[in-house]
Amino acid sequence: MNTIGDRLKVLRKERHLTQAELAEELHLTRYQISNYETNQVVPALDAIINYCKFFNARADFLLGLDEHYDNANLEQHTLQQIVRSANRLSSEKRNRYLNQVRLYAIFLERHKETL
Repeated sequence: MNTIGDRLKVLRKERHLTQAELAEELHLTRYQISNYETNQVVPALDAIINYCKFFNARADFLLGLDEHYDNANLEQHTLQQIVRSANRLSSEKRNRYLNQVRLYAIFLERHKETL
């Protein structure tokens, strides 16, 4: 799954939708869906936003920046990413890194009402 078209197609097929059905849901044409999925056309930003909303997918997945598209696994994925990043550091830097993560978590907890 290297391209945005590949990722869009995966999302559509996981929902067992035809291109025509998806086009109707997103107020697009089947031709547009086909062009996106075959990488003939890169979707405009508003189309990407509509895909994200409809499929509850993250834009970073569609854009190829992340392999995980669903928000349900975001917490687990984020924690794994923090651990992987920490493990790449020397012991001293790892302690500083984890302390920064801890302080940020405290900050977020204290300001969760404004998030």
